[in-house]
Amino acid sequence: MHRMKCSSACLSALGLALFLGALLPVPAVRGDAVPAATTPPALRTGATDLSTGTCTPGPGFVDRGDDYVERLLRAHPEQFADVLANAEPLRAQILVSEVVRDAAGRPCIRSYGYRLNTEYFYPASAIKTVAAVGALLTFQAHSEAPELVTAPLSVQARTARLTNGETVETSARKGNTTLRAEIDRTLVVSNNRGFNVLFDVAGMELMNRGLWSAGLTSVRMQHRLEVTELPSDSHRFAPEVRVGRGSARQVIAPERTASVAFRNSLHLDMPRTGVGTAHIDSDTRQRVDHPLDFRRKNYISLRDLQRIVLDVVDPSLDGTDTNIPLTASNRALLREIMGSRPPAARRTTVEEAEARFKPLTPGINRVVPRADYEYVNKAGRAWGFHLESAYVHSLTTDRAFFVAVTLYVDRDGLMNDNRADYDRVSFPFFVNLGELLARELLL
Repeated sequence: MHRMKCSSACLSALGLALFLGALLPVPAVRGDAVPAATTPPALRTGATDLSTGTCTPGPGFVDRGDDYVERLLRAHPEQFADVLANAEPLRAQILVSEVVRDAAGRPCIRSYGYRLNTEYFYPASAIKTVAAVGALLTFQAHSEAPELVTAPLSVQARTARLTNGETVETSARKGNTTLRAEIDRTLVVSNNRGFNVLFDVAGMELMNRGLWSAGLTSVRMQHRLEVTELPSDSHRFAPEVRVGRGSARQVIAPERTASVAFRNSLHLDMPRTGVGTAHIDSDTRQRVDHPLDFRRKNYISLRDLQRIVLDVVDPSLDGTDTNIPLTASNRALLREIMGSRPPAARRTTVEEAEARFKPLTPGINRVVPRADYEYVNKAGRAWGFHLESAYVHSLTTDRAFFVAVTLYVDRDGLMNDNRADYDRVSFPFFVNLGELLARELLL
């Protein structure tokens, strides 16, 4: 009897298919159609997001009331009156989850929100945690050996034929790196090229389907970053990924292609996906007098951004069915990287770099010495949107909280003109919010 041999690439494709099949019964590597049952889950309402995964604080802890965040901000009008008065144009959303204990003494979170899921916001670099998780899950589908993340990584060039008949190189060859190094530069200093490598490793389908299956149903990962020359159709394609050198080289993931139907299913349908009153066209640099359409842009809710940080820190705190299937070593890896202080850059100190990439810290430092608290986060800013999703833990009082927040600060209404009010509006807001939450929830 003749036995068909399966190459390492074939075995890797099979392993990835089995892994995705365990998450959702869908075609994992190639396919032309997406069954109706596997289209994106419906986006949750703010009330639903706020009520899930939260507990009733037990003895020794205070339930601060559902309107806690708004009351807290209104008690300090000198710092927050402008944001409260302009919450709708600023698209302000805030989610604070205090770590408490329930009546049985088990650690859990009590969540408080402000304007959750009211309208679209662009997650900018904060969504890079999704790519990091997706890349680690791709590696885990091949092997759970922790040393794999520090093995030499090679991402192959990928040339794909698009639906319009054009041929385009969707990814350039990348070598002389490791998965850990790419996660590190993506999450610590928010490098976009590092993110694109993680996007290539994970592929569009796994980043979406895998995270939906884990309970993060708002994820809509639609594109790489800083590749405006690539048409939207190109993001369906992911290259072959290998680790090791010479005879020890292994194929972690084969070339993959998400179906056109799947890509189209990610198209956002939610309030206010048109942003601004006009925009500068990225190709022509001419003014276009209508809002910029974000329905084809990335998205994730504040609750799901917070759930990723929560799962990295301690998944048992979340009372929902969220279950990101990371190994203990990969979860510890993400906590270490996301808790790292960014290095000093040319003409900047570590403190100045940290104020940029961990924007609540200057305010927290007014209350707690920097050496006395842990800060695990991923922030982001682009298109006038400024976000932070962080875990803050006092090493002296052992009190802790999670916070996720977004503001839109391109107040002139002209998108893509590089004139957002980060320095005047959002950075001061984050600093003041950090100080306020530290006084309330860490001391």
